[in-house]
Amino acid sequence: MTADITTTTTNGRPFWAGRRGTGLSFVAPAVFIMLLVGLFPFLWSIAVSFQDLAGSKQDGNWIGLANYQKLLTDARVWAALGRTLLLLAVALPLELVLGLLLALHFQQDRPLKRLFVALIVLPAMVSPRFSRRCRVTRTRRRSASSRAVGSRRSTTWRRAS
Repeated sequence: MTADITTTTTNGRPFWAGRRGTGLSFVAPAVFIMLLVGLFPFLWSIAVSFQDLAGSKQDGNWIGLANYQKLLTDARVWAALGRTLLLLAVALPLELVLGLLLALHFQQDRPLKRLFVALIVLPAMVSPRFSRRCRVTRTRRRSASSRAVGSRRSTTWRRAS
């Protein structure tokens, strides 16, 4: 008496009835949303790449591989690809070697080790806070364009600093 391995476990219960199935049922909605957010736009962009859509045109005509032919014959694309590969060839090994050397250096106990590690990590910690502060400061000021058209914003949300 053999059972189908893909649908039952050794005790005859379905695979989703045990602990593993509980985890799958929790993960499934997240996987679905990630596929929806990632896969749908990708497939849509592939479909649109075979049409002659430009700007605000609502409907496009099917042109097949003409967009790809135009892309592959454009000198600017090849120049940009060359610059990107050059940057990749220089920056990637350099960052890898420097990162490895820093890791080896800070693996041992050295004077002021904690200070230097904190200084290396500091930009990653400060950047989000600083960029938020800049954004808040920037939105509090009225831009020149809004002053020119005379738009007024409600200032009741401002707090005294």
